[in-house]
Amino acid sequence: GPTTTPMGGGLESANVKLRRALDLYANVRPVTIPDEGIDWTFFRENTEGEYALGSRGVELPGMAVDFKVTTDAGTRRIARA
Repeated sequence: GPTTTPMGGGLESANVKLRRALDLYANVRPVTIPDEGIDWTFFRENTEGEYALGSRGVELPGMAVDFKVTTDAGTRRIARA
């Protein structure tokens, strides 16, 4: 995948726009460490969560508040992946 995040104009990066446009919802990350017997696969939802709303948080002195969207349909879809 990309090693940098080109800006697509506005609040979303070009990568996030492509993921949404092509419905590339599953970020699949295999991790294998044979010497330790580790053979794991991590799945991350790419179209919901922190990506869904873009940068719409609230900034306060010494604190930042952000919002995350998690839907039933999105959760079930990534679980089936």
